[in-house]
Amino acid sequence: MAPRAGSVVAADGLDAVRSDPRVVRAVLPLPARAARPVDNEVYLGHVVVAGPRGGTARAHAEALVGSLRLRMAGGGEVAPLGVPSGLG
Repeated sequence: MAPRAGSVVAADGLDAVRSDPRVVRAVLPLPARAARPVDNEVYLGHVVVAGPRGGTARAHAEALVGSLRLRMAGGGEVAPLGVPSGLG
């Protein structure tokens, strides 16, 4: 989720996320219209990661999402919301 409503025109770090060998799927259609972040119905995309051991995939996915920077129309770069462990 974007931390505010607006148009997300790019995501810095998305190529690195998609090229990570543990990523099964990374979906973030751009440009995207971000709604005000009020619930989980406003997610912009998702990252699915496979882990070699139980419990490692989620933490890795959260770190990847936390590494992204969303570029908003009109300027400004923001970290995505929705990273449960607060890595963003």
